[in-house]
Amino acid sequence: MIAFSRLINDPLGTSKWNLQDISRLPKSVLCLLEAPILGVSDPMLYIGMLFSMFAWHVEDHYLYSINYHHCGASKTWYGVPGHATYDFENVVMENVYAAEMSILKEMMQLLVC
Repeated sequence: MIAFSRLINDPLGTSKWNLQDISRLPKSVLCLLEAPILGVSDPMLYIGMLFSMFAWHVEDHYLYSINYHHCGASKTWYGVPGHATYDFENVVMENVYAAEMSILKEMMQLLVC
């Protein structure tokens, strides 16, 4: 499914900000790709609703991302600087995934024995 228009009679389809075209601009290094890569050279559409979230992650190939909030209540975005990645991951492991990590450790010990 294509979520971003390229139709000539659609104002969004002819906009210079059309997400379908940004990666193909002459000064974009992504225009050198031989084949499109979904989520890198071609945009993806995510739909959220009340209480939905998107997992902490690093973008594909450590590239930057563009996000646009179309409608609804304001959103809060959080970012972690690269130099703090290790500390952030430790805090998450100790405070969010502690129980899961304990179970995983026990399962691994059973498999080794």
